[in-house]
Formats: sequence, structure tokens, C-alpha cells
Amino acid sequence: MLVTADLHVHLGQDPAGHPVKIPSSRAMTLEAVVARARAFGLDAVGLVDGLNPCLGAALESWVAEGRAVPFEAGYHLPESGLALLVGVECELPLPGAGQWAHYVWFPARRADLARRLGKALERLRNPCLSTPRLPVDPQEVASWGGVFFPAHAFTPFRGALALWPSLYPPKVRWLELGLSANTAMAAAIPALAEVTFLTHSDAHSLEMVGREFTCYDAGDLTPDGVWEAVFQGRVVANVGVPPALGKYHRARCRNGHFVEPPDLAQCPECGAEVVRGVAPRILALGGAETGSLPRPPYRERVPWAWVPGFGPGRLSRVRRAFSDLAAREVVDPAWFEAEVGRGAGLAVHRLRRGELQLFGGGGGRWGRVVLDEAPSGRGQV
Repeated sequence: MLVTADLHVHLGQDPAGHPVKIPSSRAMTLEAVVARARAFGLDAVGLVDGLNPCLGAALESWVAEGRAVPFEAGYHLPESGLALLVGVECELPLPGAGQWAHYVWFPARRADLARRLGKALERLRNPCLSTPRLPVDPQEVASWGGVFFPAHAFTPFRGALALWPSLYPPKVRWLELGLSANTAMAAAIPALAEVTFLTHSDAHSLEMVGREFTCYDAGDLTPDGVWEAVFQGRVVANVGVPPALGKYHRARCRNGHFVEPPDLAQCPECGAEVVRGVAPRILALGGAETGSLPRPPYRERVPWAWVPGFGPGRLSRVRRAFSDLAAREVVDPAWFEAEVGRGAGLAVHRLRRGELQLFGGGGGRWGRVVLDEAPSGRGQV
């Protein structure tokens, strides 16, 4: 069966009110994430704050109340039909001094999180916080089994392939593309020929849950069934933001100027620090935007909140009637025109046909979308 899964989602606070992922919205509670995931149309969510003790206690209380059914890899929520996989994002050292990158690990048994990482956790001041820095070699974690991959691998801040010249560990089987890159870009890197690409939101706010997700051919809609599909690489499609809109797609300085050549440390226009771009980094690793091996398709999707003309009022009307996925993909544009407002149907029609102007992102700033008044194909600045 086809399942949609966003397997990199953070909480902003745990069920006891402690902060979890510091940059995340405090509205990112367990209850709110579950509700938003179902409203979006997801079948499975991966919570990557699985070392948080209050989260574990809350999920066990849900089991006692009948709200959750435990599985080896996570929990099934009967009311919503959602599968919750439980894993951890952590900051691990790359070979050599001073370089740390983000990795995500989903063990086959969620109990292995504490069993394997317990000693490292004893050194932490605050075990409730997400993405702990742990002095454990990524190669060791990979040897424990499960699904283990570099998170947002090409982004300049804590992306493993942005910080290190080669894939580490060299035999890792999965890689998270992250924002600012797509399958065609990454597939052109020879070292990634045998690696399965995953797309996830790394959501820090409710609006961004499902921003990127992966479609799998799973045996059943349970945490173990979804985990098995990921482990076996049964990816049907990757769905993500057009790379040009990504906040690190091109090299850009802190003041917003795009920089050429992209390897400059300071902006030639204003002297500000340059934030490295994902696209030039992939080219430096030997890739171009063509891949030689057949791979699942990468479907570019602009998040609803970024579509011109769909502010909070219009979006609330849409979401009262449909899931985000259904509205984005299948609802008749005539419904939007009649129920949402003048021009909404035409906007949806153009969105689906890709009649967009993408104004590129970089330097930590998102790109933006303009729907052409007189469509002439897709452009990019």
C-alpha cells in the first residue's frame, strides 16, 4: 500500500512543558503535531526527539488510555490512523577536529535508543533537549543497525556532505536530501550511486509539517510496516520544495546579495560573510543536475503557505473542507473559485501546471513564488 511519511519532525516542547528543539515553535506539541499531520494528509510521522523522557512517558500513558498501540518501531494511533516512528536526531563528530554533523537514527526497536545511547546521555546537562551533541562515531551508530542517515546532508550548517569531502560513514544506505536539493542534483554525485534518497520536512513549526515527505510501498500502515519499507528502500516518490526556493540553495551573503564565485568568504559587494550554497557544493562534489541511474521521481511541491493569494483566511477555508494533500493535488479549481474567493481557482490551476516564477533563496533566506499573470513557462531569478 502507498503511504506518505515525513520522518523528521521535532517537538517545540514536551508533554511536561520543557523546551525540546530550541528553534522550534512552542506550539509544536505532541498533540498538535499529530493533529497537523493528519490534517495535512500524512500516514506516518517520525518523531526525532525520542530520547526525551517526558515524550516516552506521555506515549506510554496513551497506550494505557487506549489512544496508542505499541509496536517495536513506534506507536499506532487508532483514532487518526497515524503511525508514529520514534527515533533521534543527534550531532555526531566527523573525522578530524571540530566538525560535527546531524544524523537521524531509527532503530528497529525504539527501546534500543536508550540502551545504546544511555551512557552518552548521562553526560548531558539537559536530556530533554533535541539534537544532543554526543561523542559517538557515526560509524559506530551505523553498526547498530536500523535506519541511519545524514540529515539535510548538503546544508551549510551541520550537513555532513557540506562539512566533509566524502560520505561518512562510507557505507551508509540512506541520505536525507533536505531543502535546497533534489534527486537529480544529488544523484549525479558518484559516491551516492547506491544510496536511497529520503525527503523530510525537518519541521520546526506546525505549518511546515509535511513540507517535504516520501511515498513508500509499505506492507501495512503500522510503525513496523513503514519502518520496513524505509529499511528496504521501497521509495515510490520523493516530494519536496523546488530546490531554488530553499534557504541555502545558492551562495548568498548575510545582507542578501548573491555571490559569484560561490566559494568566496566575503561578499565582494558589501564585505559581509557569505553563507555557502547547496547547489555549488554539489557541483564541487562532482555532480551536475543530471543523474545516470533510474530513481524514483522527485515531485516538486510549493507549500500552501507560500502560494500567493492564500493567506491564513483563505487557507482556513480550504483546510476546513480538505486535507492539504487533497486540496493541492485533486480538488477541482472551480471549488476554490466558488468557496475560497475570486482568483483562487486560477491560482491553483497555474500552481499545478508549474506556471511559476521562482525567486531563488540562499544565505538563510527562503526564495519566493510569483504566479505569472501571463504564463510563459517557469523562470528563475
